[in-house]
Amino acid sequence: MTITGSKSESNRLLLLKALFGSLEVQNISNSDDSQYMLNALSTESGIVDIHHAGTAMRFLTAYFATLKGRTTLLTGSQRMKERPIKVLVDALRELGADIEYVSQKGYPPLRIVGKRLLKKEVQMKANVSSQYISALLLIASKLENGLTLHLDGKITSAPYIRMTLSLLNQIGVETSFEAQTIRVKPNQNPIVEDKAQLENLLENQKDITELYQELSYEELTDVLNTWLNPDDTSTESGTQTEVSSVVAETAKVEDASAAFDELFNK
Repeated sequence: MTITGSKSESNRLLLLKALFGSLEVQNISNSDDSQYMLNALSTESGIVDIHHAGTAMRFLTAYFATLKGRTTLLTGSQRMKERPIKVLVDALRELGADIEYVSQKGYPPLRIVGKRLLKKEVQMKANVSSQYISALLLIASKLENGLTLHLDGKITSAPYIRMTLSLLNQIGVETSFEAQTIRVKPNQNPIVEDKAQLENLLENQKDITELYQELSYEELTDVLNTWLNPDDTSTESGTQTEVSSVVAETAKVEDASAAFDELFNK
């Protein structure tokens, strides 16, 4: 995905790339905030210092809360330690997150123990920073039950909320935003990941046999069946039979581009 290079888009997509490993993003912002975000997502250290990057603090608080088994001390500059984060921490705790304030209540640094977040509904004031709302939305599809977010009061940052939802939609996450309620459906094993993997193999002009080294015949068939016919659970449907036939025929195709056309444009 190629973006404008804005900090707002970059920070959102960097987090989504960490969640959806196959996502490729080009033209990332070279701002300090985005670089701190990138470094934080790349490190395996138990201490993550995002310095003065406020967006990174908010997005990463939500992200690290979902990393089961990992304990992270999330900190920043002295100025960052004076910026409140209680609204977001309260919402994440409502979903089941394990987050503690290391020093002053309501402010960084935070000790975050990643875990499965099973609750799916939370309420938040609508006039808070859109980054609090976006932080929840960005991790929502990786929650086992998705997320229903109820906004209380007048929504003051709808454009940034819609930016986040648009980026989620572009990578295959289903969302809705009606009145005061935002819903993000769970997407633990998104087809976009499998489709992106197939596209990368094919667009790189690799031989079609390498595709079958990455995914077995059965796995590839399942991916195509689910992608082309997501609401049909029958294993004997006409669409699935047709797809299986396409897969079998495609195995004979040597040219990767032709294989892509055959598989995804039929």
